[in-house]
Amino acid sequence: MKEPASSSKLPTLREIASACGYGLATVSYALRENSRIPPATRDEIRTIAQQLGWKPNPLASAYMAHFRQTRPQSYQANLAFFVDNPESGKISDQLGHTRLHYHGIYEHAKQLGYGVEVFWLHEPKLTSRRLASILRNRNIQGIFLPGRDDGQHIVKYLEWDNFTAISMGVLATNAMFHRITVDVFGGFHLVFQKLRALGYCKIAVAVSDFYDKQVNHGVYFPASYIRDCWRESCEIKFCNFKTDTLKEIPHIQNWLSEHRPEVVIGEGVTKRAIREMGWRVPQDIAIVEVDCKAFGQFAGLDQRHDLHGKIALEFLVGEIVHNKRGIPENPLMILIPGRWNDGPSAPPANLRQTTLKTVSWESE
Repeated sequence: MKEPASSSKLPTLREIASACGYGLATVSYALRENSRIPPATRDEIRTIAQQLGWKPNPLASAYMAHFRQTRPQSYQANLAFFVDNPESGKISDQLGHTRLHYHGIYEHAKQLGYGVEVFWLHEPKLTSRRLASILRNRNIQGIFLPGRDDGQHIVKYLEWDNFTAISMGVLATNAMFHRITVDVFGGFHLVFQKLRALGYCKIAVAVSDFYDKQVNHGVYFPASYIRDCWRESCEIKFCNFKTDTLKEIPHIQNWLSEHRPEVVIGEGVTKRAIREMGWRVPQDIAIVEVDCKAFGQFAGLDQRHDLHGKIALEFLVGEIVHNKRGIPENPLMILIPGRWNDGPSAPPANLRQTTLKTVSWESE
């Protein structure tokens, strides 16, 4: 073993390679934690390099990361995007947030040199063993998991030693994996703050128990807390119903007719109920969506699902590069803050009944 280098002179790659008995390329990859080099070899090389006085250079690492991100990327590998709609495996047939997740992943993957393959968890005769074989044969090591319950038996029994994954969504169905989701509690606290700033004093929350459960009770829990805190200055009432199906419409319509709120925080079935009542938006009632389209007609919480996809991709690629496979010992949850989206459906309260612009339902 060579004597440790002095603090004023760091060892070169050639010196480290000579001391280790490995080639220059192997040493370079090992010091960068590249998954091409087996973990035991990486540890051996890094140990000898540190004995020689080698230290990571964060400035050089940052520059190389910037260089690799800005140069045209060659093809790296494919990643898997699981979809769980029981009726269809087409991206165009998935729920809106799933389509946005995929779009964010797909567009950013192209920049990093990755491809994305869609796998339908309800494919006829698909089993965990068959799916694992397909993934291995295509050299797919990273997987984006849906956050819902459908098709999870396939996921549960997959041979995870060869793969790494991140779950897209709030639900704890895939709690054993890393997860990325919107900060629901912070998001709906933001919604109430915006409505108060706009001057609304009679606020209704008309969200199904089904949706509230999907977001880990991130609607009614903060709403209940805010209702208690604002009791003296603001009236907040809840229109509770079980499902997000059309059978709930009569109940929603009866409740709205009885309570006549200034604004309602709701989901798709709530909007449908108001549309069928013939009420004008915002003159008769203002509407705030729990998950709105950015820059659309309806005000509400933009949950930024496309950004979820981009960040999930960067996280998953990082896990692959560092050769992390299997079910993580300590799963992480990455929370993405939502943002308020202004829209004609919820103008300032004092202008609501005098505005000449009525929201059109034609684009819905």
